[in-house]
Amino acid sequence: MTAQSLLQTTLFLLSLLFLVQGAHGRGHREDFRFCSQRNQTHISSLHYKFTPDLRISIENSEEALTVHAPFPEAHPASRSFPHPRGLYHFCLYWDRHAGRLHLLYGKHDFLLSDQASSLLCFQHQEESLAQGPPLFATSVTSWWSPQNISLPSASNFTFSFHSPPHTAAHNASVDMCELKRDLQLLSQFLKHPQKASRRPSATPASQQLQSLESKLTSVRFMGDTVSFEEDRVNATVWKLQPTAGLQDLHIHSRQEQEQSEIFEYSVLLPRTLFQRTKGRRGEAEKRLLLVDFSSQALFQDKNSSQVLGEKVLGIVVQNTKVANLTEPVVLTFQHQPQPKNVTLQCVFWVEDLTLSNPGRWSSAGCETVRRETQTSCFCNHLTYFAVLMVSSVEVDAVHKHYLSLLSYVGCVVSALACVVTIAAYLCSRVPLPCRRKPRDYTIKVHMNLLLAVFLLDVSFLLSEPVALTGSQSGCRASAIFLHFSLLACLSWMGLEGYNLYRLVVEVFGTYVPGYLLKLSAMGWGKLDGGCLRPASPTCGPASGSPWTLGNRFPAALAFCSWPMTVQFTCGSAPFYQTYSPGDHDATSLFGRCTDPQPLHAPDSSLLLPVGLSLDPFFVHTPFA
Repeated sequence: MTAQSLLQTTLFLLSLLFLVQGAHGRGHREDFRFCSQRNQTHISSLHYKFTPDLRISIENSEEALTVHAPFPEAHPASRSFPHPRGLYHFCLYWDRHAGRLHLLYGKHDFLLSDQASSLLCFQHQEESLAQGPPLFATSVTSWWSPQNISLPSASNFTFSFHSPPHTAAHNASVDMCELKRDLQLLSQFLKHPQKASRRPSATPASQQLQSLESKLTSVRFMGDTVSFEEDRVNATVWKLQPTAGLQDLHIHSRQEQEQSEIFEYSVLLPRTLFQRTKGRRGEAEKRLLLVDFSSQALFQDKNSSQVLGEKVLGIVVQNTKVANLTEPVVLTFQHQPQPKNVTLQCVFWVEDLTLSNPGRWSSAGCETVRRETQTSCFCNHLTYFAVLMVSSVEVDAVHKHYLSLLSYVGCVVSALACVVTIAAYLCSRVPLPCRRKPRDYTIKVHMNLLLAVFLLDVSFLLSEPVALTGSQSGCRASAIFLHFSLLACLSWMGLEGYNLYRLVVEVFGTYVPGYLLKLSAMGWGKLDGGCLRPASPTCGPASGSPWTLGNRFPAALAFCSWPMTVQFTCGSAPFYQTYSPGDHDATSLFGRCTDPQPLHAPDSSLLLPVGLSLDPFFVHTPFA
């Protein structure tokens, strides 16, 4: 009964292990590793010899352990082993990325070559019939065969290699060594993109990505997965069997570089993704690709956007476009803390086949969850993902406090000055019996401009308190008030210029019926509601402003169109009067254009913006 319970427990733990299976990325492993045990019975030494043949051989004798390799030797070529006799465990390592070939014998490390950076492809292992003391517990592993392969005991081991092909294969499949060569060239390009950009025959980034995906999906390899690791690009390929069990796939990778801005990331692929890409029985298996770029040289947009850590992750399913997933793909990046003026945004790459515009970054279909040292992306499709760094001008707390205080004091002083000036004007309007009221509208134009400035100051002072309340209706009302007061202020500035023209140029100008009323109608009256389409306002303590505009160009056009129209009219009036044939009066022309039928009012010196209640802008403009 005890044995049966133990068996059930073991099977349960194994099932849990398969449920949480995933691929765990790491740093560069050795391109070749040979490990064995040597029984040292005499004082012996290590000999390293350079050979022009593309092979690595290990020969054992009682006096020496001899290594042959096609890499220049590091001096000295012969060194003595430690004197104590006994059984020693040793490993021969070849790391192409570091350019090192070294032997670890017990606790002693012997450098054999520091120029071992050539790319060699494994061909076969040669059998040896040499006689001598055997090496025990021998195993070998390499990038072309990640599994640790045990070898029988022998005194001599030889591994033959060949150089990678210089041209790509024309058949449907791709050799692993050929793909390794292409990834090495791509990594060199990503490391020095400036050199490749000077060449006139540079391949567009979109074509390079398509070529890489095509070779990864057609590479020949044994097993269910294979990984290729280079300095700036890593690639992993999974075989998706049609009859395989469907489950979530978790991919995890940790960066070994201490100065890397992103030191860890993980990818969670939902099972619904594999259900959509699952083929029928009898069909060839599809492949899932994960391409990890440590450079954004292939993903440069016209805005020169900056990617966090230059990390770009590509997730692609062979011959399948994956979009609108019910369960999102989750990418989690562990990174260094970012400055306060940097906002992280999850984006994906949208390709463009033109050379002038290779592509752009877009955030459609992706949601961003931000923490101090972690950013998670939830996307409903598969493509090339990254975290974009959106920076803004940062103002420290001390400067922000004093700048805000200065702005508020200036607005308050300006508003009080306007109130005092308008009050002084109203008090001076008391008519005297012996004084006749002159027909001069200049002071009244000044008062309207002061009223517009006062409204602008008040709307600005009220904007932040309204934003702190978090009320959407209050936010919209504050945005309308602020926008109207700014338009009115700019409009009255233009009307001041027109009135100044009449005073200076037309000294004896003709009389315009209802002149001030028409100016007031232009300064306070109908606004063009089609110019402004505010975006959804964002209110709250974090916003700092009660309203935002989604598109800057229509907003700027709405601010400038009305005063530009007034200024154009003011500027065209003297031109028309000077160069037009006959005796035409520009002011009468202006009067006819504004209102053909003169209006009469008792006093329109301080005409309030009564057009607000009738203007269609405040009735029909959507604020959603």
